[in-house]
This record gives sequence, C-alpha cells and structure tokens, in this order.
Amino acid sequence: GMNRLGRLSLVVPVVGALFAVSAAPGSPVSADAGDTGASRRAAAATLSVGGSHACYVANGSVYCWGSNSQGQIGHNPFDAGDPITRSAIPLLVPGLTNVTAVSTGADHTCVLKSDTTVHCFGRSGMWVGNNSSGATYTPNLVLTGAVSVTAGGNHSGAVTTNGSVRCWGNGSKGELGPGGNGTSTPV
Repeated sequence: GMNRLGRLSLVVPVVGALFAVSAAPGSPVSADAGDTGASRRAAAATLSVGGSHACYVANGSVYCWGSNSQGQIGHNPFDAGDPITRSAIPLLVPGLTNVTAVSTGADHTCVLKSDTTVHCFGRSGMWVGNNSSGATYTPNLVLTGAVSVTAGGNHSGAVTTNGSVRCWGNGSKGELGPGGNGTSTPV
C-alpha cells in the first residue's frame, strides 16, 4: 500500500527528467561539434547492442558498427577489394530499405521490415536462417508475417501478426521452446 506509492513518487520525477534530457536535441555539446553523424543518430528509431557490434535504424535504413568478423554489420569481411573486419563509425548496411526494427545477437543481426519480413545476417548458422558455415553478410529472408524481432546469442525470434512466437537457431538449452534442439526454420 503506502510503501509502493512512496517508491512510485520517486520514480516519476526521475523518468520525467530522463525524457526531458533525451527529447531536447537542441544545440550539440562541444564534444559533438562538427559531428556529421549527429543527425542520423537523432533520427534513430531503434538501437541494439550485441556481443561485439551495435546497430540502429534511421529513416528505414540500418547502420552498424563494431566487429564485422562474421559479417554482423552487413559487409563482406572477406571481400578482396575492400575487406571490412570492423568499423568504429556506423556504416550503412547495403540492400536494406523500409526497416522498422533491428536486433543484434552475439555475432549476427536480424531486422524487421515494414512488409512484416524478418531478415538476418552475420555468422552463418541456424540463427540467421541457414545451416551454412562462414558469414552471411547479405540479409537472409527468414520469416514473413512478423511484428517484432529479437536476436539472442545463437538464436533469434519474432512475434507474428497472429500473436504467436516463432524461434530459430541453437536450442540446446531450450531457447526455442518446444521446437527442438536446433532449426533454421522458425518453429
């Protein structure tokens, strides 16, 4: 009763202060002066931090940075002409438009597009919807009919338009629910 209300009254001003700070882009602080990426970050719709990389969505496109050793930031780490094994600045993931959400796993990334499709890329395996080895640096279509997506360590999942949960990847510890030990097809 009374104790719960007391705690709640302390939380509300803090949450309000956080929104006030984050919602006021205003003029950049001196550390951001001349930062050409500031407008892209200000427009970021979603942000996800994975095991060794991070990605965000801005204006329907996906930008990622960090390790790309397995193609998890959407570029070919084995390209003889321009091998990108890591990046300290956000890079546009080629070939993705109309993205509404992104989720990063250990060494892979999954995105949700406005057409309800889920695409994954990075370290190849069941978690990106295939069973090949190496890197899948081109987004792989895994599922249609999704409203959200999430990527875990070595598994991924989505909620579908009918409210069901579909998971794929390594299920050796029960991560996929009743779907089994591992699958590249959503169960």
